[in-house]
Amino acid sequence: MAGRRKRPSSEAERKKRRAKINRAYWAKHKDRINKGRRERAASDPEYRERRNSQGRGEPKRWLQRTYGISREEYDAMVAAQNGRCLICDEKPMRGLCVDHCHETKVVRGLLCNNCNVGLGYFDDDPIRLLRAAAYLLTFEAKAKVGTRTVRRKAVPGALATIGELIARLSPRRSRRKPLA
Repeated sequence: MAGRRKRPSSEAERKKRRAKINRAYWAKHKDRINKGRRERAASDPEYRERRNSQGRGEPKRWLQRTYGISREEYDAMVAAQNGRCLICDEKPMRGLCVDHCHETKVVRGLLCNNCNVGLGYFDDDPIRLLRAAAYLLTFEAKAKVGTRTVRRKAVPGALATIGELIARLSPRRSRRKPLA
């Protein structure tokens, strides 16, 4: 059928096709592009400054843009925390993540990646975190070791305390069954 138009491709297909075209262009013209960039960097100080501030020239520059803190403030926070996470008190192999409130954009502290991601998965909701803690403590209170059930003395008290906290903090508490 002559003259029939092809069905428009999806956004993902268009992006893949465009990326393939861009890679081919770069491979073909790489030397000319790099030469032009070197010449412009040598003659234009504003261009050079802009290129150097894009992450390669100054590490942790994104701290200022993203969280409003300088590298020195970040380093001071790391020193104040002795390089340890505020939640698990572990010293991570990689750097500490900046934890912040997503609503107010206020920096709360520095956490290891696991603790920071964990808070994110709980949507920074303290009620959900308390319920998760109660869930884990309930399981630990009933955990079996070998053939006998182990009941730790601290667990029921912790469950009661968490239950009271949830009751005080959550207006929806009346619809849920008691934790302890």
